[in-house]
Amino acid sequence: MQSYTGLSGKSGNDFGAGKPYITYKQVFDGGNISIEDCPLVNINASENQNKVEYGDILITTSSETANEVGYTNVIDKKPHNDTYLNSFCFGLRPLDLKFPNILFSKYLFKNNEYRNAVVLLAQGVTRYNISKTKVVELKLSIPKNIAEQKKIAACLSSLDDVIEGYEEKLTTLKEHKKGLMQNLFPKEKETQPKYRFPEFENNSDWREKKLGDFADVSKLAGYEFTKHIKYENKGSIIALRGLNIKNNSLSLDDVKYIDNSDLSMLSRSKLYIDDLMFTYIGTIGEVALIPENDKFYLAPNVARIRINKIIALPQFILQYFNNDTFKKNEIAGYISSSSQPALTMENIRKFIVKIPEIQEQKKIAEVLSSVDELIVAQREKIETLKEHKKGLMQGLFPKIES
Repeated sequence: MQSYTGLSGKSGNDFGAGKPYITYKQVFDGGNISIEDCPLVNINASENQNKVEYGDILITTSSETANEVGYTNVIDKKPHNDTYLNSFCFGLRPLDLKFPNILFSKYLFKNNEYRNAVVLLAQGVTRYNISKTKVVELKLSIPKNIAEQKKIAACLSSLDDVIEGYEEKLTTLKEHKKGLMQNLFPKEKETQPKYRFPEFENNSDWREKKLGDFADVSKLAGYEFTKHIKYENKGSIIALRGLNIKNNSLSLDDVKYIDNSDLSMLSRSKLYIDDLMFTYIGTIGEVALIPENDKFYLAPNVARIRINKIIALPQFILQYFNNDTFKKNEIAGYISSSSQPALTMENIRKFIVKIPEIQEQKKIAEVLSSVDELIVAQREKIETLKEHKKGLMQGLFPKIES
């Protein structure tokens, strides 16, 4: 294969009009590249810039981590116009478009053995880079029989089609929930939602309350927590961190256990069923409910919100916090503009929440939670299919020679 570089000698003024160029993200994401969706760059007639061609393999040269260097994509459709490549990637051009098969190439450069070999080539401290020369020197095992290449590609491509179908359904479910929330929660400056369930149509307007008036909002001082805990990789008692809260629920794939810590000194950190977790620094606004007692403790950099259930249901507040109107007018409105976005506990207590009667809260929470369950089930199906594909690729591609 021959290698070539991406754009060179360009400044910010050159972008926005001209010829299409493929972005770093389009290469990194690995999906089908649509030239029609590419941004534009001015290319003068006197410039000697490399154009991408049908069958080219595009590779990212740089990333913040070694594991994300050398991601690839393939030009599997002939560009109708002169098209270029961003400066943070390079291209490989097969000497023969028939070998390897172009669709097969998309998977050849995504298998684990290739990924592991590329990671070993990454060099850097704060940012990692790979050399075109080193990548070209990698020895890849390719079936000599084109029919076998096509068979492997067709198998993996059909699985990708299934995954894509599931992902489209997931997107539809998310949009459905978003539409429900727009109708079930009042808009800005309104005290009733667009839609109310028939049994609540004659109820009074929703009441506005400050979160701090019906919830205890607190956080932990980091030094108090770290003084008494001992992190472990196995156990049954978990210290919940910000990364464990995402997609409206607890994410327990990466947890730290604290079974052998002095738990008697962590009473302020102990979490109980229906406590609401809220991330207030870095990635702000992720929320999750605690599902059981005696298993979870609050780590620093996460706020605990304990709701007065006479006034509001935690399950309702969980959904309310994910409402776009609330995120825009309350959460975003209090975020500091420092180098690391953050909220103070005092500002969280100032959040204005609109609340209907308890039974209406319960109905809204049940409806939205049922959609959440469908979304979670769909995500799990997608992850299962991706793991299945990963196993297939491990079996279909041999190891790369060192």
